[in-house]
Amino acid sequence: MALKQAMLNNQIEVDDEISNLYLRKNMDKFWQRWNTRFSNKKCKPSNIEGLTDDTAIANHFNDCFASLYFDSYKHNVDVVACLEKLQSLAMI
Repeated sequence: MALKQAMLNNQIEVDDEISNLYLRKNMDKFWQRWNTRFSNKKCKPSNIEGLTDDTAIANHFNDCFASLYFDSYKHNVDVVACLEKLQSLAMI
């Protein structure tokens, strides 16, 4: 119980320090303290859909997003046709 209370008191002190740095507009120290308190850079998934290599994961995300979105400038005729269809449905 005492350990839990000590940890809670430390969190409150750190949060107060962060607030004071922000209020005093000491942005360099504010962001250093903020990152120390809230940043968890150690957490890295071991795999994403079976992929472990960073480049392979990035390529997989690229493929997934590329299949969902399109270049509206390149496909502007399709966008105009879709809008016209939506407008005609709205008038019904």
